[in-house]
Amino acid sequence: MESKGIRLYLPVKRHHTNFHDKAGAQVTAIRDFVGSHNPRLRRVLVFALVCTIAVFGVVGTPDQSAGRVVGAPMHAGLANCVSPDADFVEFIDTTITSTDSITGISTRATENLPAGPASSVIVVTDSTVCHRAAVASGLSQIVPDSLAFSNVSVLRVGATRYVVTPIRPNVGEFQIHLTFDTLFTQPPLSVWAR
Repeated sequence: MESKGIRLYLPVKRHHTNFHDKAGAQVTAIRDFVGSHNPRLRRVLVFALVCTIAVFGVVGTPDQSAGRVVGAPMHAGLANCVSPDADFVEFIDTTITSTDSITGISTRATENLPAGPASSVIVVTDSTVCHRAAVASGLSQIVPDSLAFSNVSVLRVGATRYVVTPIRPNVGEFQIHLTFDTLFTQPPLSVWAR
């Protein structure tokens, strides 16, 4: 009766110059260990590898899942519409109706707002528009993050502009406002503080 020999693989000490050489040597050692002589073990290891790749490919690494991935939908809810304060609405009314060179014309140019009647300033309460405004405001930051704001105040000014105020803690006495076109095109037409 002929006995089958047992193959024993001992690690070979090699001088590795970089990570990829080490990884390649590890893959080769695993492939040699599993070999074609044990198909069940090979299937189990391949299944474990595929599951690991699938989990980390979908969920992300622990570092990524702890923070937010920019642009990924973390929740299905829409942004909340918050009513702007009356002083701000009055400021926009004055800005678009004034013919004064400083209060009207210069401010409109800086904030990229059209001239028009006060009746063309409308407080937006549509949650879809507020959500689009919140996403656009987040993408307008130095580090773009579409999920940065969940509450925004939105005014429609005329037929071509939105003034968006992301609701966040104030830094000092000023609040940041962004002027967008009706498509919320990036970058915003104007970013200003009041």
